[in-house]
Amino acid sequence: MEKNPINECGEGNCCPVCKSTRITRNEQRNLQVKVNLSTEKPFHMKKGRMKYLSNREKAIAFDTADLAGGGGCWSYECRACGWYSELFHE
Repeated sequence: MEKNPINECGEGNCCPVCKSTRITRNEQRNLQVKVNLSTEKPFHMKKGRMKYLSNREKAIAFDTADLAGGGGCWSYECRACGWYSELFHE
């Protein structure tokens, strides 16, 4: 694999400081959920009834949330030297 330092556009695969490939991408995804105002718990409608989301359903919703749908942002962090990138967004 050819090493390309992460540039100002967020493209690349290695740290621009130490050239390590031990990079973590920190993502914030655009996730839309319905929340019951009185209990502050997320829910969905199932067969015309309100059903609170289980932890498994919350995890699935996060995993399927689309980073490319707009509104998402991300940054990079090098686990070798501690370098942090700026925040990138769509």
